[in-house]
Formats: sequence, structure tokens, C-alpha cells
Amino acid sequence: MEPSIDFSQWGMTLSHKDDFKIIYNQGNTDSKYIFYSLYPGIEMILTLLEEKHYWSKKRYAIPNYFQIAYSHYGIYKIEVKKEKFSHCCPDDLYITYNMKESFGSENVTSQYKGFNLLIFSDKIPDEVKEMMKDHFDIDLNLIEEKLKRIKVYCILRTDKELKHICEEIYNLLCSGNRGAIRLKILELLNYISSIDFSFEDKYQVFSKECIEKTKSVRDYMIENLSRKTTIDYICKRFDITPTLFKRCFKELFQYPPHEYLNRIRMARAAELLVATNMNILEVSVEIGYSSSSNFSRTFRDIYNISPLQYRKDQIKLQAKI
Repeated sequence: MEPSIDFSQWGMTLSHKDDFKIIYNQGNTDSKYIFYSLYPGIEMILTLLEEKHYWSKKRYAIPNYFQIAYSHYGIYKIEVKKEKFSHCCPDDLYITYNMKESFGSENVTSQYKGFNLLIFSDKIPDEVKEMMKDHFDIDLNLIEEKLKRIKVYCILRTDKELKHICEEIYNLLCSGNRGAIRLKILELLNYISSIDFSFEDKYQVFSKECIEKTKSVRDYMIENLSRKTTIDYICKRFDITPTLFKRCFKELFQYPPHEYLNRIRMARAAELLVATNMNILEVSVEIGYSSSSNFSRTFRDIYNISPLQYRKDQIKLQAKI
């Protein structure tokens, strides 16, 4: 069992290896990656980042591949083009095709936990493809044709079924049940095969000054999560019109400002729920909500679970890892 990628390119060091998994650490930190080889050419990484990390611009040595990434919690940001950012967030499935060069990437939240399914089509034997098609109705060649329509990346908003599949995969990866993981991956691939990826990316162009001001506003909002401010007030402070700011913000950061800020707030709340003994009201106030009921409703909208149940589930999961 050897990975198709040299993970030392990202500063990872080997800390454990057996017949079922390989564990890498991010330098001398507690952040780690658990690698599983599921089928020839189909590999899985469980990502457990315990602090913030940043990877600068570089072109990586990677065979042709597709990647399906899922965030259990936390937000991962990638600068896929110059001044064009995308985010892997809870409630989304992040799919890329041959992304071998990044202008920079980082986990926005101090912790990030999720998985990456890597598919190296050229390395999958014909007999494996035939087995999946005959026994599980999964046409890997058809999936490959669909995913090749993706120019760089796409974001899929998870529905209830897809969210359930991804959460089960994450839980199985934490417990290390390789056989069950292999079966559940087939379910995910079957789901992916039903999706239509026929779309075109359309980008707007903004001035350098507009981009810098928009990024400054975004930074200000994140630094002041607990403060109640309006878009009009912040835009006036940074000398940019609200209309231009909203257009530029969505182009750069994938989401409208309000939704983006909500995701940052809920990711921060998820960290506090796991890392502290703060009650729900204290957590809601810390991230800028005066009403715990409004906070709980927004948290459930993003994580599909109540804050209290999320805390209980995370404590159980951490005990398994």
C-alpha cells in the first residue's frame, strides 16, 4: 500500500504505517492526515487540522486525478486563480479536477476536519471498473467524463441524502473500519454519477483597488464577529459602494457577504462547542448573536444538527480517533 502522491511536498512527515493505513503529521504539529488505500487508484485521506496552516503558491507533482472533498467542520480556503478564492465548507461537497497548482491555501478556522477522496483514473484496472459496473451499477468511465467538464472546481450543496452519506464516511474513517468505508464510498460514487456537471464558469473582472478594498472589508468583518455592523457602514468606512462590494465579494469568496459571515460564525461556534465548556448562550454572544434561539436555528441550517447534539457527537468522535 503506497500512496499515489508524495505527501512530503506539503511538509508532511510519516508517523505510522501498517497494512491498513498510513498516518502523516504536518511538520511538528498535532495536525495529521490518515491515508487509506480503498481500491487500486481510489484513495482516501482523513484530514484533522488542529491549528491554522498555510501553503504558499506552488505547482505540485501529482498524477492526473479527481478530488472530492468534504468538510465535517471548519472552512478550508484555496486561491484557485489570482484573486479568485473558493472554500470547502460544511454543507458543501468540493470537487476538483487536476488542480495541480495553487496560488495559496489555508484553513480559515483554527481547526478543520474532513476527508478527501482521490480518484486516479489511469491507475484503476479495467477489472475493477467492470466489477463496480456489474455489481454496483457504477460506471467509472461515465463519472470521469462528467468530472472532466469541471474546468478547475465546482461546489455541490449537499442535500439530506448526500450529507448523510458524507457524515457516515467521516465517522467510519475516524473509527478505522476500512471494509465499511469501501462500501460507503461506492454509495458516494453512485450518487456522484447521477449529477449533471454541464456548466461553464463565468468570471467578472474588478479593479485591483476594488479587490483590495473588498478583502479589507472581509478581514474587518471577521475580526469583529461579535459586533453588530451593517454593510453600508463598513463600505462607507472603506470607501466602496455596497453594490460594487457585494458583487466583488461574491466573485472573490464564492458566497454573498451575509452567508459567508454566517459560515465563519458557525465554524467558530463549532470550535467553541468542542474546545470549551461555554453554554449555548455564551457561545452565541461570543460570535455576535444576542439570541441563543436565533444562533441555534442558524447553526442547524448549516450543520443539520442542534449545537448541543453537535457537542455530544464531537466528544464521542474524538474518543474514537
